[in-house]
Amino acid sequence: MEFTGRQQLYVDDKLLGRVPCLALCQNVAPEEDEIMLFHCDEEWNVLGANGRATNLSDAKADVEIAYRGLAAKWVDTGISADEARRWLEQQYPEDMCSFCGKLPFEFEAAFSGHRSTICGDCVRKYSSMLKKNEPDDVA
Repeated sequence: MEFTGRQQLYVDDKLLGRVPCLALCQNVAPEEDEIMLFHCDEEWNVLGANGRATNLSDAKADVEIAYRGLAAKWVDTGISADEARRWLEQQYPEDMCSFCGKLPFEFEAAFSGHRSTICGDCVRKYSSMLKKNEPDDVA
């Protein structure tokens, strides 16, 4: 494949340039539909990422501007969003909310204790429930 250089990605203020491996990935978060392009080394370690397309054909077309001849080389892994989520749950079990099961990218803040983690959403939910059950005469 020819690297055209027509698209540029800077990582830590340095131009990344040509990479040996590229991966298009869709975010598993339900509210996210952006397709991300991961620029990887030979062992698929991510060196940089960018993305803006919301469908696979547009994402491929964007990448093919920078890598001429790539169109025939894409490989579909066939991994579903559910399979990707299960993999993330296996990789990061201690970072998930122990109460609702959200992964770290699905909440803004979390609190960890001895054997559990609770996300800010659950803290707000349970705090609201406690306030509803408080007697009116509590000072």
